[in-house]
Amino acid sequence: MTVKKKPFTYYAVLSLLSTVVVVLVLGMALVDNANTNLTKAHLRMLPETVDSIFDQHQDITDWFLQPPGSALPVSMTRLSSGLLKVPGVFRLKMWNADGTILWSDHADLIGKNFAQNHHFQLASGGKVAYNNEGFKKSENITEQKERIVVEVYLPVYDGNRIIGVLELYQSDKELASLVVQSSKTIWTSLVVAGVVLYLLLLAVYLLSQDVVAYFAKGRAGA
Repeated sequence: MTVKKKPFTYYAVLSLLSTVVVVLVLGMALVDNANTNLTKAHLRMLPETVDSIFDQHQDITDWFLQPPGSALPVSMTRLSSGLLKVPGVFRLKMWNADGTILWSDHADLIGKNFAQNHHFQLASGGKVAYNNEGFKKSENITEQKERIVVEVYLPVYDGNRIIGVLELYQSDKELASLVVQSSKTIWTSLVVAGVVLYLLLLAVYLLSQDVVAYFAKGRAGA
């Protein structure tokens, strides 16, 4: 079998580049989806825990209608203390319905508005929102000392009306281990699949050259 070097080289390079691009794009999508699902599964019980704590402090709803920086009533102080005792939770933010931070255990954030925050918007619409994308938003600069952080946004209700959003930051070693292991497994599998795919593409090219040469030889003999 004779293979022309230049066409084969071009094909080999293009096949390699295409395989690398497919592996990278597919890998990033699969890792992001897997990590999101792991986060949601791992934190499924957190909203129920928070709701049970809120049920013990029904008299705090009026506070969410107060201006930023208003003094915390005793019930709010007890509520925040109870939330910070939830395993892994190390930071709280309480937002009003307009996206302004009413209170945080980091005082510099009080009074700032982050209404454009997508996860806040989901929570203010009645959904529990999760974010484990890292520290890309300006309101998260104080959390950069934590290795892996998951933000959980929960709507705060007064009857059927949403009056604010509670944001919890959780750092969980078990979750971090699951995320790292999942990412390694996905990338390893994709790299192996990419190598196999690349070799198959080269084999298809070489086989096609054999087929072309066979028919060309047959026509020449005729």
